[in-house]
Amino acid sequence: MDDINKNGLEEVDKDAQYLDNFRSIISDIHMFSELTEDDIDDLSKYLSKYKAVSGVEVTREGDTEGYMCIVVKGKLEVMKNGATDDEYQRIAVIRAGRTIGEMTLLDELPHSATIVTSEDSIFLILTKSMFDDMIAQNMALGIKILKIIARLVSLRLRQTSGVLVDVLQNQNNFY
Repeated sequence: MDDINKNGLEEVDKDAQYLDNFRSIISDIHMFSELTEDDIDDLSKYLSKYKAVSGVEVTREGDTEGYMCIVVKGKLEVMKNGATDDEYQRIAVIRAGRTIGEMTLLDELPHSATIVTSEDSIFLILTKSMFDDMIAQNMALGIKILKIIARLVSLRLRQTSGVLVDVLQNQNNFY
């Protein structure tokens, strides 16, 4: 398993109850509702569990370390760089059951935002190399996960388009 080299992210050891706990965690996340128990057991081989206290930077805008986080517990703030390096604009709040970083698995481009925990949090992390291993070793599962990620990206693009239309309409009404 790849290690995530982020200060403040601590990997949680896998113990005898890990698989049962993992099944329960994944089963409670709506985006994985299509997966069978066997799929979930197979997926567990490719994920690591991490925890972080409030105030930890999970990703930094521009970093190239590729991984997706599934938020199991906690709350995170998504921040975009402002006019200076010290300025940030909060653009979203991410809660349990949601993901971050899935685009880096697909396009291998740098993270598009800085994400910071605003509460103590627990994540399941899928690194780019483990995602590639999954596709090579278990293509059927890889395709299912790829479809889930594509659906997430599509939904977020639709939401962003709706927000953009609202902003543009308000801007036009202002002038």
